[in-house]
Amino acid sequence: MEHLIAALLVALIVSVSANVIGRALLNHSLPWADELARMLFIWLIFVGAAAAFSRFEHIAVDLLLRKLPARAAYGLYLIQHLLITALMVVVMAGGYFVLSRSTGRTAILGVPWNLINISLVLCAAFIAAVAIWRAWRAGQLMLGAR
Repeated sequence: MEHLIAALLVALIVSVSANVIGRALLNHSLPWADELARMLFIWLIFVGAAAAFSRFEHIAVDLLLRKLPARAAYGLYLIQHLLITALMVVVMAGGYFVLSRSTGRTAILGVPWNLINISLVLCAAFIAAVAIWRAWRAGQLMLGAR
């Protein structure tokens, strides 16, 4: 996933830089560069969010978890990840609703809107899969904890 993030970031930097150079030196804007940068940024956000979640890099308040006994902490962790899974199912349903109604293409590059909007659904599906795995693991650890 890190390679995909790096590729998206490099493409974003190249797109924005090309437009800046075109405006500053050639006095000519590249109309496609702004549209491409927007699409790349959207994908970068959702791929980055999924990667951050999988590596425990999202902000979390874990003060309560650290103070609880092991079994209770695992139980709370299980509930937390079941709630995350439920939220991601809602996000996926909303994303599917948007996908089913976005039939157009972008103005300049002609990229189907579905190609841009599916980034949300894929991100939510990935986060849900990770949350399900963590909930399963927390349940196992909770049953084994004393």
